[in-house]
Amino acid sequence: MPSAPSASAASRDLRDRPGSAGSRRTLPALRLLFTIAIVLAATAGISLYFLTEATDRAFAWTIASPLTAAFLGALYLGDIPLLLAVRREGVWAYARAAAWGVLVFTGISLVATLLHLDKFHLFQGPATARLAAWFWMAVYVSLPLLSAWLIRRQGRLPGTDPAVASPLPGWRRGLLGALAAAALVLGLGLLILPGQTPWPWVLTPLTSRAISARVLAFAAVAFLGARSGDARAEAAGQGSLALRGALALVAVWRYGQELDGGGLGRPLFIALCALAVVLGAAGYLQAGRDKGHRA
Repeated sequence: MPSAPSASAASRDLRDRPGSAGSRRTLPALRLLFTIAIVLAATAGISLYFLTEATDRAFAWTIASPLTAAFLGALYLGDIPLLLAVRREGVWAYARAAAWGVLVFTGISLVATLLHLDKFHLFQGPATARLAAWFWMAVYVSLPLLSAWLIRRQGRLPGTDPAVASPLPGWRRGLLGALAAAALVLGLGLLILPGQTPWPWVLTPLTSRAISARVLAFAAVAFLGARSGDARAEAAGQGSLALRGALALVAVWRYGQELDGGGLGRPLFIALCALAVVLGAAGYLQAGRDKGHRA
């Protein structure tokens, strides 16, 4: 006959259960923020990825480079699996990295917007472009403030993080930390030194800073994933990583003539996108197996 679980084990199981009182719960308002972010990511992603050569009519500013527009669209669409996962997540520990990612991305996007207001279709272009520009302004002025306020409120809630049930392997934790450091350096370069930071195709100062917002958000998410060391907290981003890599590869296939064909930029970029697909898909499948074992 199996023995009864110890009191300490029962207490740990209760604390780790998502619905338990011991685990800090994600605010409903933050889950609503994730829902809003899903809609915005889908809207911008579809516009940029599928209407790549119509940004003068369908986007907040004109992106002359089709590859840049498609790449930005791939990054927006790649957010959706992560946001869908954390929207359903009731425990703050497993949604924290995504919330900080939203804050960093929208905050840097606001900086880029304010530095290049003259590029936006606020008072010029067709009505659809002006509407997109004003919508962009409303989103990227309000969301950084809202997400910062909600994260601050979330941090004041009682409760603790669950114990780590599925620790990340040491090599994967180290890889996440290294990727976070590399993304931080690259993102700051694209933000502060646009046009001087290495990139495999030509960027304008505005598009350089728009991409920097994405890179710095990734740095924040990767850093928090490495710090937590919890496979469940890190698992939500794996599907997004694979989707971004796959969509970026398609963008290169469509508009690869813009890539620097004479140096290492082209093969390196393609290799990194392929690596994102492989690592993301492997992590996503492993997370599914771990979830089945926990169940």
